[in-house]
Amino acid sequence: MGGEVRDKAVKFLLESVLRDEFYHHALLQKVYEMIVKRETFSESDLWDTVWQEAMFHGTPGG
Repeated sequence: MGGEVRDKAVKFLLESVLRDEFYHHALLQKVYEMIVKRETFSESDLWDTVWQEAMFHGTPGG
């Protein structure tokens, strides 16, 4: 934050808000990794799926 807070009540409030923001950031990061990232189907995933079982992988005779 970069300054000194002399009022104990204000300091407590600011530290609580800062701690809460760090907690929520970590929580949202976990949610992103657990849901969004895991459920995202990328173009790379698409091509891996398309060519995974292909006999010749797009070329005549392999």
